[in-house]
Amino acid sequence: MPNLDKILLSDERITFHTRKSLIIFTMPVIWTAFTLFCLLQTSHFVAGLGSSMPLINSIATLAWLPGFVAIFSWLNQGLLYITSDFIVTNQRVILREGFFFRHSTETRLSAVAEIKVDQSLLGQVLNYGSITVNSFGGSADVFNAIRSPYAFQRKVSEISANAGR
Repeated sequence: MPNLDKILLSDERITFHTRKSLIIFTMPVIWTAFTLFCLLQTSHFVAGLGSSMPLINSIATLAWLPGFVAIFSWLNQGLLYITSDFIVTNQRVILREGFFFRHSTETRLSAVAEIKVDQSLLGQVLNYGSITVNSFGGSADVFNAIRSPYAFQRKVSEISANAGR
């Protein structure tokens, strides 16, 4: 948990921490598989052409284009995964994600009106979903593809209930 101590207030401790789900790497995997498929098909196609050199160079160049998309997709999702933190402390709910475009919300537990969880069928099987944080007098913030969203929601409820005693 790098740099998390810097965002904590005095007498504040982390009670729950999660990240983005690994499902965010689906598109990079698809682009990588598509690149390998294109390269394999290109090698079979080029072997059947013989010695038509300019055409072979053009086809080989086109086969690598999905690879560049795959590389950028891996970098984008990797940075998103590394820079995402969804934290419940004994005083606040802290939600942060993004590198180039930062999306961040910090709400005191006493100001949290509702934590809403949305999950698809696949999300239920793989334990990921969207979290919407509603605060009293504030707007709703949605964070997608969060690992263990119900555990996050349960921890906020537990701490809020204990603080109310």
